[in-house]
Amino acid sequence: MSSAELLKLFRLHEVDAAIAELKKRAAALDPGREIMAQLEKAKAIFARDHEIASTLAGELKDHELQLQTLTDKLKKIDKELYGGSVVNSREVETLEREIQAIKTQQSNVETRILELMDLVPPAKEKEELAQKAISALEKQLRAHHAQVMQTKTQIEADYKTRTARRPGAATGIDPSLMSKYEAIRQKAGGVGMAEVGRAGTCGRCGLSLPEKLITQLKDDKVVVCEGCHRILFLLDRS
Repeated sequence: MSSAELLKLFRLHEVDAAIAELKKRAAALDPGREIMAQLEKAKAIFARDHEIASTLAGELKDHELQLQTLTDKLKKIDKELYGGSVVNSREVETLEREIQAIKTQQSNVETRILELMDLVPPAKEKEELAQKAISALEKQLRAHHAQVMQTKTQIEADYKTRTARRPGAATGIDPSLMSKYEAIRQKAGGVGMAEVGRAGTCGRCGLSLPEKLITQLKDDKVVVCEGCHRILFLLDRS
């Protein structure tokens, strides 16, 4: 096999290797899995904090309404008791007991309101912080997606350019050599050749090549790496 023939095959290999690399890059594009996982956790935290804040705020509102109802009820009884419409001692005693019961209820409700007034603001603050964390992660995810789409567009453009070059690069190569190359390429992830490094190693798998193989390569023999089974090419023949 002439060195020109092998060089022509190697040029085709360079195109194919570039195409294989582009496919690999496309497959490895990350849609933002880690950010999405963080976002799911942030949403769970927000749901928890939102429920706590809403429950406390709702309880505070209920207790404020309850206090207002008790206050209105107390005013009504006071009006009955001191308005002159109630003169019977038993009725007066009953109303006084009811007033005392209402005041006890008022005291309990007021105590809880004070507790809730201390609990609601920090709960709302935690809820707001959780919402801000979600917004920040959503912004980060949008930026990541934009970057991925930009990279994807570039990969697709490069892929189109490389595949357009392939037919020309494959023209004029010996059919038997081409058949051997294609068979290897299909089994080796789209890369059918490997350049020999200056240290005498395979440029793909790193295997140290025997001197006899290097000699065969210099004699333009078709030699396959014993490690990765790709066709070897010796660019530097010095």
